[in-house]
Amino acid sequence: MVKDALANSIELDGTDTFTKASFGITMFPEDSSDPDVLLKNADMALYHAKNAGRGRFAFYNSDLNAQAIRRKDLATKLRMAVTDDIGLHLKYQPKVDIVQGEVVGVEALLRWSHETYGEISPVEFIPIAETSGLIVEIGDWVLRKSCEQILKWQTSGLPPVPIALNLSAVQFKRTDLVEAVGKLMGEFQIEPSWLELEITESTIMDYVEETVAALYGLHDIGVSLAIDDFGTGHSSLAYLKRFPMDKLKIDRSFVNDVVDDADDAAIKQIIINLAKQLNLSVIAEGVENVPQLEFLRQNGCAVVQGYHFASPIDPMAFVDLYVEKKCAPGALKTPR
Repeated sequence: MVKDALANSIELDGTDTFTKASFGITMFPEDSSDPDVLLKNADMALYHAKNAGRGRFAFYNSDLNAQAIRRKDLATKLRMAVTDDIGLHLKYQPKVDIVQGEVVGVEALLRWSHETYGEISPVEFIPIAETSGLIVEIGDWVLRKSCEQILKWQTSGLPPVPIALNLSAVQFKRTDLVEAVGKLMGEFQIEPSWLELEITESTIMDYVEETVAALYGLHDIGVSLAIDDFGTGHSSLAYLKRFPMDKLKIDRSFVNDVVDDADDAAIKQIIINLAKQLNLSVIAEGVENVPQLEFLRQNGCAVVQGYHFASPIDPMAFVDLYVEKKCAPGALKTPR
Protein backbone atom coordinates (compact mmCIF):
# COMPACT_ATOMS: atom_id res chain seq x y z
CA MET A 1 0.00 0.00 0.00
CA VAL A 2 1.24 3.50 -0.84
CA LYS A 3 0.67 4.74 2.71
CA ASP A 4 2.84 1.96 4.17
CA ALA A 5 5.56 2.47 1.53
CA LEU A 6 5.81 6.16 2.33
CA ALA A 7 6.12 5.37 6.02
CA ASN A 8 9.48 3.66 5.46
CA SER A 9 12.55 5.65 6.44
CA ILE A 10 14.48 7.61 3.81
CA GLU A 11 18.16 8.38 4.24
CA LEU A 12 18.92 12.07 3.74
CA ASP A 13 22.49 13.25 4.28
CA GLY A 14 23.19 10.19 6.39
CA THR A 15 20.11 10.64 8.60
CA ASP A 16 17.06 8.38 8.61
CA THR A 17 14.00 10.54 7.88
CA PHE A 18 10.41 9.40 8.27
CA THR A 19 7.42 10.79 6.39
CA LYS A 20 3.70 10.62 6.97
CA ALA A 21 1.08 11.03 4.26
CA SER A 22 -2.64 11.79 4.21
CA PHE A 23 -4.87 10.82 1.28
CA GLY A 24 -8.14 12.07 -0.14
CA ILE A 25 -9.94 9.59 -2.37
CA THR A 26 -12.75 10.12 -4.87
CA MET A 27 -14.26 7.51 -7.20
CA PHE A 28 -14.74 7.69 -10.97
CA PRO A 29 -17.44 7.70 -12.27
CA GLU A 30 -19.54 7.28 -9.09
CA ASP A 31 -18.64 10.72 -7.70
CA SER A 32 -18.17 12.48 -11.05
CA SER A 33 -16.76 12.10 -14.54
CA ASP A 34 -15.44 15.67 -14.64
CA PRO A 35 -11.68 15.80 -13.88
CA ASP A 36 -11.95 19.22 -12.21
CA VAL A 37 -14.78 18.03 -9.96
CA LEU A 38 -12.85 14.88 -9.08
CA LEU A 39 -9.82 16.94 -8.05
CA LYS A 40 -12.05 19.17 -5.94
CA ASN A 41 -13.65 16.11 -4.32
CA ALA A 42 -10.25 14.58 -3.57
CA ASP A 43 -9.08 17.85 -2.03
CA MET A 44 -12.12 17.95 0.29
CA ALA A 45 -11.52 14.34 1.29
CA LEU A 46 -7.85 15.15 1.94
CA TYR A 47 -8.83 18.04 4.22
CA HIS A 48 -11.11 15.67 6.11
CA ALA A 49 -8.30 13.11 6.49
CA LYS A 50 -5.89 15.73 7.83
CA ASN A 51 -8.48 17.12 10.20
CA ALA A 52 -9.06 13.62 11.60
CA GLY A 53 -5.46 13.41 12.77
CA ARG A 54 -3.19 13.23 9.71
CA GLY A 55 -1.52 10.10 8.42
CA ARG A 56 -4.96 8.84 7.36
CA PHE A 57 -7.12 8.47 4.27
CA ALA A 58 -10.71 9.49 3.65
CA PHE A 59 -13.23 8.92 0.86
CA TYR A 60 -15.26 11.75 -0.63
CA ASN A 61 -18.99 11.83 0.02
CA SER A 62 -21.67 14.45 -0.58
CA ASP A 63 -21.66 15.49 3.09
CA LEU A 64 -18.09 16.74 2.70
CA ASN A 65 -19.25 19.26 0.11
CA ALA A 66 -21.82 20.67 2.52
CA GLN A 67 -19.18 20.79 5.26
CA ALA A 68 -16.76 22.62 2.96
CA ILE A 69 -19.39 25.21 2.09
CA ARG A 70 -20.15 25.74 5.79
CA ARG A 71 -16.44 26.06 6.67
CA LYS A 72 -15.92 28.66 3.94
CA ASP A 73 -18.95 30.64 5.06
CA LEU A 74 -17.96 30.46 8.73
CA ALA A 75 -14.42 31.63 7.89
CA THR A 76 -15.86 34.71 6.19
CA LYS A 77 -18.26 35.44 9.05
CA LEU A 78 -15.56 34.84 11.66
CA ARG A 79 -13.32 37.40 9.99
CA MET A 80 -16.20 39.90 10.10
CA ALA A 81 -16.83 39.06 13.78
CA VAL A 82 -13.21 39.84 14.66
CA THR A 83 -13.05 42.98 12.52
CA ASP A 84 -16.38 44.41 13.71
CA ASP A 85 -16.15 43.05 17.29
CA ILE A 86 -19.60 41.49 16.98
CA GLY A 87 -20.64 38.08 18.29
CA LEU A 88 -17.41 37.07 20.00
CA HIS A 89 -17.48 37.15 23.79
CA LEU A 90 -15.76 35.62 26.79
CA LYS A 91 -17.23 33.55 29.55
CA TYR A 92 -15.37 32.81 32.76
CA GLN A 93 -15.13 29.57 34.73
CA PRO A 94 -13.98 30.00 38.34
CA LYS A 95 -10.95 28.21 39.75
CA VAL A 96 -11.57 27.28 43.36
CA ASP A 97 -9.13 26.58 46.18
CA ILE A 98 -10.93 23.69 47.90
CA VAL A 99 -8.81 24.03 51.04
CA GLN A 100 -9.52 27.72 51.63
CA GLY A 101 -12.95 27.71 49.99
CA GLU A 102 -12.10 30.70 47.82
CA VAL A 103 -12.11 31.60 44.16
CA VAL A 104 -8.46 32.14 43.18
CA GLY A 105 -8.99 32.99 39.52
CA VAL A 106 -10.96 32.24 36.38
CA GLU A 107 -10.33 30.78 32.96
CA ALA A 108 -11.48 32.89 30.02
CA LEU A 109 -13.33 30.79 27.45
CA LEU A 110 -14.08 32.17 24.00
CA ARG A 111 -17.63 31.87 22.66
CA TRP A 112 -19.19 32.91 19.35
CA SER A 113 -22.86 33.72 18.84
CA HIS A 114 -24.05 34.37 15.28
CA GLU A 115 -27.42 35.69 14.19
CA THR A 116 -27.82 32.96 11.55
CA TYR A 117 -25.91 29.99 12.94
CA GLY A 118 -26.64 30.61 16.62
CA GLU A 119 -24.07 29.39 19.15
CA ILE A 120 -21.04 27.98 17.30
CA SER A 121 -18.83 25.59 19.24
CA PRO A 122 -15.14 26.46 19.71
CA VAL A 123 -14.46 22.89 18.57
CA GLU A 124 -15.69 24.02 15.16
CA PHE A 125 -14.56 27.61 14.84
CA ILE A 126 -11.07 27.45 16.43
CA PRO A 127 -9.71 25.07 13.72
CA ILE A 128 -11.22 27.40 11.12
CA ALA A 129 -9.43 30.32 12.77
CA GLU A 130 -6.14 28.39 12.67
CA THR A 131 -6.39 27.34 9.02
CA SER A 132 -7.62 30.77 7.86
CA GLY A 133 -4.85 32.65 9.65
CA LEU A 134 -7.26 34.43 12.02
CA ILE A 135 -5.99 32.78 15.18
CA VAL A 136 -3.44 35.53 15.95
CA GLU A 137 -6.05 38.29 15.60
CA ILE A 138 -8.48 36.33 17.77
CA GLY A 139 -5.75 35.70 20.32
CA ASP A 140 -5.00 39.43 20.46
CA TRP A 141 -8.73 40.11 20.92
CA VAL A 142 -8.94 37.65 23.83
CA LEU A 143 -5.84 39.14 25.48
CA ARG A 144 -7.23 42.67 25.25
CA LYS A 145 -10.69 41.71 26.50
CA SER A 146 -9.18 39.79 29.41
CA CYS A 147 -7.12 42.80 30.45
CA GLU A 148 -10.20 45.01 30.16
CA GLN A 149 -12.15 42.61 32.36
CA ILE A 150 -9.48 42.50 35.06
CA LEU A 151 -9.63 46.30 35.25
CA LYS A 152 -13.46 46.37 35.25
CA TRP A 153 -13.69 43.89 38.12
CA GLN A 154 -11.17 45.90 40.11
CA THR A 155 -12.98 49.19 39.57
CA SER A 156 -16.25 47.52 40.64
CA GLY A 157 -14.70 46.77 44.02
CA LEU A 158 -13.53 43.18 43.61
CA PRO A 159 -10.01 42.25 44.64
CA PRO A 160 -7.73 41.30 41.73
CA VAL A 161 -9.07 38.22 39.91
CA PRO A 162 -6.34 36.54 37.83
CA ILE A 163 -7.56 35.49 34.39
CA ALA A 164 -6.09 32.47 32.60
CA LEU A 165 -6.32 32.09 28.85
CA ASN A 166 -4.93 29.65 26.32
CA LEU A 167 -2.50 30.75 23.64
CA SER A 168 -2.10 28.83 20.40
CA ALA A 169 1.16 27.57 18.95
CA VAL A 170 0.96 30.26 16.26
CA GLN A 171 0.83 33.01 18.89
CA PHE A 172 3.89 31.64 20.66
CA LYS A 173 5.81 31.82 17.39
CA ARG A 174 5.28 35.59 17.23
CA THR A 175 8.50 37.51 17.74
CA ASP A 176 6.60 40.40 19.38
CA LEU A 177 4.46 38.36 21.82
CA VAL A 178 6.27 39.49 24.97
CA GLU A 179 6.25 43.11 23.80
CA ALA A 180 2.52 42.94 22.97
CA VAL A 181 1.62 41.49 26.39
CA GLY A 182 3.78 44.04 28.19
CA LYS A 183 2.15 46.87 26.25
CA LEU A 184 -1.32 45.71 27.32
CA MET A 185 -0.20 45.53 30.95
CA GLY A 186 0.88 49.15 30.75
CA GLU A 187 -2.19 50.32 28.88
CA PHE A 188 -4.62 48.91 31.45
CA GLN A 189 -2.34 49.43 34.46
CA ILE A 190 -2.68 45.85 35.71
CA GLU A 191 -0.10 43.66 37.39
CA PRO A 192 1.39 40.95 35.12
CA SER A 193 0.69 38.32 37.79
CA TRP A 194 -3.05 38.89 37.27
CA LEU A 195 -2.70 37.31 33.82
CA GLU A 196 -2.01 33.60 33.40
CA LEU A 197 -1.11 32.23 29.98
CA GLU A 198 -1.68 28.56 29.25
CA ILE A 199 0.16 26.61 26.58
CA THR A 200 -0.54 22.99 25.76
CA GLU A 201 2.05 20.35 26.44
CA SER A 202 2.06 19.27 22.79
CA THR A 203 2.78 22.82 21.61
CA ILE A 204 5.79 23.08 23.91
CA MET A 205 7.17 19.75 22.76
CA ASP A 206 6.50 20.32 19.05
CA TYR A 207 7.90 23.87 18.95
CA VAL A 208 10.62 23.86 21.58
CA GLU A 209 12.92 26.48 20.12
CA GLU A 210 10.09 28.77 19.05
CA THR A 211 8.47 28.81 22.50
CA VAL A 212 11.40 28.80 24.90
CA ALA A 213 12.37 32.44 24.28
CA ALA A 214 8.76 33.61 24.54
CA LEU A 215 8.21 31.67 27.77
CA TYR A 216 11.28 33.15 29.43
CA GLY A 217 10.37 36.62 28.19
CA LEU A 218 6.86 36.35 29.65
CA HIS A 219 8.24 34.90 32.88
CA ASP A 220 10.70 37.79 33.18
CA ILE A 221 7.92 40.41 33.01
CA GLY A 222 5.97 38.57 35.72
CA VAL A 223 3.24 36.76 33.77
CA SER A 224 2.18 33.42 35.27
CA LEU A 225 2.64 30.41 32.97
CA ALA A 226 0.82 27.09 32.99
CA ILE A 227 1.08 23.87 30.99
CA ASP A 228 -2.43 22.97 29.84
CA ASP A 229 -3.72 19.42 29.24
CA PHE A 230 -0.72 17.94 31.01
CA GLY A 231 -0.41 14.17 30.57
CA THR A 232 -2.08 13.98 27.16
CA GLY A 233 1.01 14.70 25.06
CA HIS A 234 4.54 13.33 24.81
CA SER A 235 5.80 14.53 28.18
CA SER A 236 9.50 15.03 28.78
CA LEU A 237 10.71 15.69 32.30
CA ALA A 238 13.94 17.12 30.93
CA TYR A 239 12.05 19.78 29.01
CA LEU A 240 9.65 20.34 31.90
CA LYS A 241 12.62 21.35 34.06
CA ARG A 242 13.94 23.57 31.27
CA PHE A 243 10.87 25.80 30.97
CA PRO A 244 9.96 28.51 33.52
CA MET A 245 6.48 27.18 34.27
CA ASP A 246 4.46 28.00 37.38
CA LYS A 247 1.56 25.55 37.14
CA LEU A 248 0.47 22.21 35.71
CA LYS A 249 -3.11 21.86 34.58
CA ILE A 250 -4.23 18.24 34.51
CA ASP A 251 -6.49 17.31 31.62
CA ARG A 252 -10.10 16.44 32.39
CA SER A 253 -9.62 12.99 30.81
CA PHE A 254 -7.65 11.95 33.91
CA VAL A 255 -10.22 13.44 36.26
CA ASN A 256 -13.25 11.73 34.70
CA ASP A 257 -12.39 8.23 35.91
CA VAL A 258 -10.13 8.74 38.92
CA VAL A 259 -12.71 7.11 41.20
CA ASP A 260 -13.31 3.99 39.08
CA ASP A 261 -10.10 3.59 37.08
CA ALA A 262 -7.02 2.63 39.09
CA ASP A 263 -4.66 3.58 36.26
CA ASP A 264 -6.09 7.09 35.96
CA ALA A 265 -5.94 7.47 39.72
CA ALA A 266 -2.29 6.41 39.76
CA ILE A 267 -1.40 8.80 36.93
CA LYS A 268 -3.14 11.62 38.73
CA GLN A 269 -1.22 10.91 41.95
CA ILE A 270 2.07 10.78 40.05
CA ILE A 271 1.42 14.15 38.36
CA ILE A 272 0.51 15.80 41.66
CA ASN A 273 3.65 14.44 43.33
CA LEU A 274 5.79 15.44 40.34
CA ALA A 275 4.47 18.99 40.48
CA LYS A 276 5.23 19.26 44.18
CA GLN A 277 8.81 18.09 43.59
CA LEU A 278 9.22 20.78 40.93
CA ASN A 279 7.55 23.46 43.09
CA LEU A 280 4.66 23.80 40.65
CA SER A 281 1.02 24.40 41.51
CA VAL A 282 -1.53 21.88 40.24
CA ILE A 283 -4.94 22.65 38.80
CA ALA A 284 -7.45 19.92 37.98
CA GLU A 285 -10.07 20.74 35.37
CA GLY A 286 -13.31 18.94 34.60
CA VAL A 287 -14.38 18.29 38.21
CA GLU A 288 -18.07 17.39 38.06
CA ASN A 289 -18.96 15.46 41.20
CA VAL A 290 -18.18 14.96 44.89
CA PRO A 291 -16.20 11.67 44.55
CA GLN A 292 -13.79 13.34 42.10
CA LEU A 293 -13.47 16.33 44.42
CA GLU A 294 -12.73 14.16 47.45
CA PHE A 295 -10.11 12.17 45.55
CA LEU A 296 -8.33 15.38 44.59
CA ARG A 297 -8.58 16.76 48.12
CA GLN A 298 -7.13 13.59 49.64
CA ASN A 299 -4.25 13.57 47.15
CA GLY A 300 -3.17 17.15 47.69
CA CYS A 301 -4.65 18.93 44.66
CA ALA A 302 -5.94 22.19 46.12
CA VAL A 303 -7.17 24.10 43.05
CA VAL A 304 -9.92 22.79 40.79
CA GLN A 305 -12.40 23.98 38.20
CA GLY A 306 -15.42 22.34 36.68
CA TYR A 307 -19.20 22.15 36.61
CA HIS A 308 -19.34 20.88 40.19
CA PHE A 309 -18.65 24.48 41.21
CA ALA A 310 -19.71 26.60 38.24
CA SER A 311 -20.26 26.54 34.52
CA PRO A 312 -18.61 29.21 32.35
CA ILE A 313 -20.56 32.41 33.10
CA ASP A 314 -20.67 36.01 31.97
CA PRO A 315 -18.79 38.73 33.90
CA MET A 316 -21.76 40.10 35.84
CA ALA A 317 -22.87 36.62 36.91
CA PHE A 318 -19.37 36.01 38.20
CA VAL A 319 -19.53 39.19 40.30
CA ASP A 320 -22.86 38.05 41.78
CA LEU A 321 -21.42 34.66 42.69
CA TYR A 322 -18.23 36.13 44.10
CA VAL A 323 -19.92 38.79 46.23
CA GLU A 324 -23.13 37.08 47.31
CA LYS A 325 -22.03 33.48 47.86
CA LYS A 326 -18.58 34.21 49.24
CA CYS A 327 -17.03 31.37 47.21
CA ALA A 328 -17.87 28.61 49.69
CA PRO A 329 -17.19 25.10 48.34
CA GLY A 330 -20.29 23.88 46.57
CA ALA A 331 -21.98 27.27 46.81
CA LEU A 332 -20.82 28.36 43.38
CA LYS A 333 -22.70 25.64 41.56
CA THR A 334 -24.69 27.09 38.68
CA PRO A 335 -26.85 25.59 35.90
CA ARG A 336 -25.02 24.38 32.84
